[in-house]
Amino acid sequence: KLPGIEGWVELREHRRSLKLNMTNQYMAFMNQSLMFQFPFYGEDFTNLKITTQGFISLSDVISSTQYIAPLMANFKPLPAENPTQDIRLLYNSDSFIIQWGNMTLGTQKSVGQFDFQLRLEVTGV
Repeated sequence: KLPGIEGWVELREHRRSLKLNMTNQYMAFMNQSLMFQFPFYGEDFTNLKITTQGFISLSDVISSTQYIAPLMANFKPLPAENPTQDIRLLYNSDSFIIQWGNMTLGTQKSVGQFDFQLRLEVTGV
């Protein structure tokens, strides 16, 4: 946990976290299956797409309205230039956590890097 941030689990230091292979492509995504059904607006989902742009899509089409965005932005994935930039996953018995780490804006690198997370609970909360 980070001091002062309720619910934050630092995945870079967690031995069970999985680091995704990122590409240098703008708006890349990775398909991910969930170990539980995630309820979202009256529907249950077991698959999602994790994007390099700071959001997940719950539908087959990235541009649809079924997405969750903890920090959606024009991020530029450059793992070759910035090896600390990553997307990590962690499954717990009752949740699934995605962490975007050291993400840089494509057009404004000078504003710094962003770390943020999304936690999906089995209850949908």
